[in-house]
Amino acid sequence: MGIIVLLVVAYIVCPVTSAQASCDQAGFSVAVSEANAVLTGMNQRNKKALHEKLQTLKARSGWGDADYIAKAATLVKDERTIEMDGRNKTLLDEVSKLGAGETPGDEARCAILERLKGLLSEVVQNTDKKWRHIHQKADASLNSATPGFATANTAK
Repeated sequence: MGIIVLLVVAYIVCPVTSAQASCDQAGFSVAVSEANAVLTGMNQRNKKALHEKLQTLKARSGWGDADYIAKAATLVKDERTIEMDGRNKTLLDEVSKLGAGETPGDEARCAILERLKGLLSEVVQNTDKKWRHIHQKADASLNSATPGFATANTAK
């Protein structure tokens, strides 16, 4: 997700002065690190759970390997997920522009940090919504798939 890029941008945009306390470089680093940890954990948990669902769906539906890739792709990428990915890209583009071309004072630096936290929070929320959407689609497909082994009559 480019979290490392965000951290670098935060360091470049907001150099530390000794007068800053909570809105110093460490504050920016913590904000990015926390968002990165949440996103990493969320992605790991959801990828594992989705993989298990897709494997079950493959077995229930009698998909071959080629079918599996094509049919699984329709569950993870649709207009809604593309829209959510686009929103995250817009949010991260906005992050990269925070404080560009200026050396903000303490008050402005704190405002930039709060805006950074807000943007990263939106990325986390949007990513969570995307995962929930994907899992809902996978669950619906699992509920409509015939349990048991595929036969020549059920294989697709």
